[in-house]
Amino acid sequence: MVKIVVYVLAIIDIAILGNIGLLLLLPFYKQIAKVKPLMQIGCFLVAVFSNVFAVYVFVWLCGKLDVLPTLGMLIIPYLLTIAKDFKRIKRAKSGIRMAEISLQETGEIHYGSQKFLSFLILNEYVYLVGDILGLSLGVVFFLR
Repeated sequence: MVKIVVYVLAIIDIAILGNIGLLLLLPFYKQIAKVKPLMQIGCFLVAVFSNVFAVYVFVWLCGKLDVLPTLGMLIIPYLLTIAKDFKRIKRAKSGIRMAEISLQETGEIHYGSQKFLSFLILNEYVYLVGDILGLSLGVVFFLR
């Protein structure tokens, strides 16, 4: 029974803590958004460190529950994170993400330039690579 709880805990932990680092960027969003490459570097680093931190917290919680964390416990959260990232890429490619941003910024839905669309798609790929690298580094560092 405890192992099932730990598997569920892994999914919840990675889902929440793997994304919580992005909240750190919110106060600086306006300044960072002015320099697009800086935004992508910041998003990449935050995604990496958030996922490493999420794996660390998971391993720590396993220690508190006297359960040996295994790679198998992180497979489902890993796959769910990658699926989420591909869904975000698909939304960016279809223009849905651009329409959401324009609605937030102007109150109206409009589609921007091809250059902005390319930036959004690239940014979603940056998140994908950051998530994969962060989870992989977390596994390498904490599941030895």
